[in-house]
Amino acid sequence: MKKLVLIFALAILNFSCSKDDEPNEAPSKSKLATFTQNDGIDYAITYNGETPTGIETDGVNGNIINPIIFNTLGNVTNVGAESYLYNANNLINRVVTGDNNQNCVLEYNGQNQLVRQSININDTNNDGIYNCIRNFTYTGNRVTTITESSTLYYSGGPTYSSDNKFDLSYDAKGNIVQLLKYEKNLSGNYVVTSTTSYTYDDKPNPWKELLADKIYKNQFVISNAAIVESKPVIAISNFAYFKIFYINNNNFIKVKTESNFGSILENNYENTYNSENYITNITTVTLFNSQIERTLYNSYSYN
Repeated sequence: MKKLVLIFALAILNFSCSKDDEPNEAPSKSKLATFTQNDGIDYAITYNGETPTGIETDGVNGNIINPIIFNTLGNVTNVGAESYLYNANNLINRVVTGDNNQNCVLEYNGQNQLVRQSININDTNNDGIYNCIRNFTYTGNRVTTITESSTLYYSGGPTYSSDNKFDLSYDAKGNIVQLLKYEKNLSGNYVVTSTTSYTYDDKPNPWKELLADKIYKNQFVISNAAIVESKPVIAISNFAYFKIFYINNNNFIKVKTESNFGSILENNYENTYNSENYITNITTVTLFNSQIERTLYNSYSYN
């Protein structure tokens, strides 16, 4: 295994999902055991029975295990250096990272749905402060709109601000099939800047079973971790910290993003499966305006 210090910052949220959104799949017979990145870095997931206990990779002084810890209620309280604090309703209301200069606070409505996320980053290295507010709108039990307003302050320098909006559409299986991204123009109106469409296979997504089912009990998570962003999940944010990710029930076949400038970015996934229909290899071909940009390879094993 190659060296990598894994900082794994995730937060379970109470984004409600209708029971009708869940696929009628048989219980999993396999657990994701290892996965290999395109750069050759190998990871191993450790378990105690069916419960994940850590994600392991090689470090300078040997193996590094990023522990996954649950409380007596079965809720995750720690992943690596990250910890999660709960309110009286047993919902996470704060994410505490290993860096005390990063803070994330979560607020809920009377239906225990997450409606607001407040982020404050004190960048002592660059003498700057980053603030971000995300608001969540629901249609029934589904998150259908997320707005994001962020500001970057630099001591003795300029102030930068950004306002974005994201509209989400789902299929009958609970997979996101379209993501519209908006930016606010000088007139204060939101205009579409890109449209992303997603198509899927009909096989179980191992990341959904590990992250959403076993660890976070929800398909929406908040993450500061590159390991999450580099996986086949959907990032729904423009601000770099504590991003919103959605983990779909099935696996990507194609992801296509069309910008309002006319450019097209397309990822095509060639998946191979084992006898239980779990992915064992993914070949991802990325095209920009129909020209191949790169080809990536990932592999998985199970126990």
